[in-house]
Amino acid sequence: MGKKEAAKPAPAAKAPRFKWPAMPTMPAMPPMPAVNIPFKKDLFLSTLQSFQFVSFLGNFLTTLGVLLYTLTYFKLSSENYEVFHDISLVGVVISSGAFTVQNVIKHRLSLGPVIKDDSFHYLFIGLSLLILHPCVFFTVLPFGLYSVFIVLSFLTGSLFPIFEIENCFVAHLFNSITSGLRGPAVGFASGTELTAMVMLVLRVITFRSNSLLIVLIYAVFLKLRYETSQASRDAVKRFVNFGDKVIAIFDSHQMNNIWKDVKSGSKALDKYRLVNDYDAKVE
Repeated sequence: MGKKEAAKPAPAAKAPRFKWPAMPTMPAMPPMPAVNIPFKKDLFLSTLQSFQFVSFLGNFLTTLGVLLYTLTYFKLSSENYEVFHDISLVGVVISSGAFTVQNVIKHRLSLGPVIKDDSFHYLFIGLSLLILHPCVFFTVLPFGLYSVFIVLSFLTGSLFPIFEIENCFVAHLFNSITSGLRGPAVGFASGTELTAMVMLVLRVITFRSNSLLIVLIYAVFLKLRYETSQASRDAVKRFVNFGDKVIAIFDSHQMNNIWKDVKSGSKALDKYRLVNDYDAKVE
């Protein structure tokens, strides 16, 4: 007789499948209320098409460039100082160029009134510094000081009204800064223009590239500013008074003679007016 087959073990019972608990039904969210931001389209379009908006863009570039250039002295992206220098001057060319074109159109190509305007002076020196590229911080610092207030004034006077926020806290803050600090900042900027001239003269002494040409061009710029700006003439007076005090401290006969020659030469040069006989009229 054959052997009996061994009994097969009963199959193991299957484990029950895990069932995820049913997620509770979330109540429907109410629709978000529409945010109605005031926007004056016509005013926006007219602003975009104005010379003032082009000037604003240029001044914004200058403000940004000078700020970044300043930060390089604190070891922040110092290897890019030439780029920031050029950004500052490109902004100067854009902003001053826009108003120069506007003046040319306004005066029907009559160059007399055009070359007396500040915008032409800054276009002249901005292009010159951009081409000759001396990369002297004090030559672009005055542009940054001027541009900050122009940017703030344009924001509060032209851009904020487009969104009807001209009466907000930020607008009042910008207006307070502009009204309270603009005068002192202009005076300080005029002084830094003279400081820039001193720095450029030092470049001549150290035989830097194009240094003499840059000094001559900047001297013409300062002459134009002196003839057309009371702030520049006041800065020169402060500079002369400061020079007198420094010479008195050293009490050197040779230095005193040199300083007298500088002042007498400046007075002789002042007799030749380029664009404006400022003694003949009240500004």
